[in-house]
Amino acid sequence: MAHPDGTEAPLLWTLAGNSRESLAVGARGLHTFLAGRDDWSPQDIAITLAHNASEGSRRAALVADGRD
Repeated sequence: MAHPDGTEAPLLWTLAGNSRESLAVGARGLHTFLAGRDDWSPQDIAITLAHNASEGSRRAALVADGRD
């Protein structure tokens, strides 16, 4: 999502899991998956993760402001 001046607004990426370890595994898996692809946008990932956030009793969030 862009601000009126053209800069990108930060997005919240939410992760869910049943333990700290499962959150860490999920974060690493997401990083590995995205690092090998060019066909995604930060907005699409934020939406997808938000829809899947009900899986697990633990939560973590990342603030993403771009593809890096």
